[in-house]
Amino acid sequence: MSEEEEKTKEQQKLKRLGVETNSHPTSWHGAFSCSACARKRLPACEFSHAQVKKKRANENASLVCLRCSEREEEETIQTTTMAGLKIDEENKGSALHECSKCKERKPETEFARSQLRNKGPGKQKCSKCASEADAIANPKGEDVKKLLEEAREQSRKAELTNAPDKLKIFAREAALEAQAVTGLKPKKIGGGRGRGRGGRIGGGRGR
Repeated sequence: MSEEEEKTKEQQKLKRLGVETNSHPTSWHGAFSCSACARKRLPACEFSHAQVKKKRANENASLVCLRCSEREEEETIQTTTMAGLKIDEENKGSALHECSKCKERKPETEFARSQLRNKGPGKQKCSKCASEADAIANPKGEDVKKLLEEAREQSRKAELTNAPDKLKIFAREAALEAQAVTGLKPKKIGGGRGRGRGGRIGGGRGR
């Protein structure tokens, strides 16, 4: 059989299958059917690889074409979005919870579940205050710089006003300076009060 005859035979075979040369694959006819839109004789390219694999494993399996899958996904997203909006609307009229930090009464959506469940009234912080507290406790490089600037300003004011807690303010500034340089957070050393009392008894700093 010549090459031309072989080509003609292949084209006739494709024609019997409903496949036209140079046409878009979606216009081809195949052995797949969609259970959602009821379209039949669809080619494999109308389905996901998982759906085709499912068909090969079970000839009687129900398949869903890509077009219907995308439509279902869009509907699911819309349903989820609407449900979220409904929950937000319902929360507007729900009980309010007081933040132990800012003292504002806010709806449940303004708190992390762990705060409401584990902390409870009097200790729970709203998401905003909790984030700010976490940033102070675990500052990033840029946050340390900002905190250091604030600490220096507080030290300046404490020096001018001779604030009673100025030593504590100076100590915080020094700790932040060290943290900015080394990246290590200062550690609290226990027994500070005991040493303070001993200093006074032993003739330390007096008034």
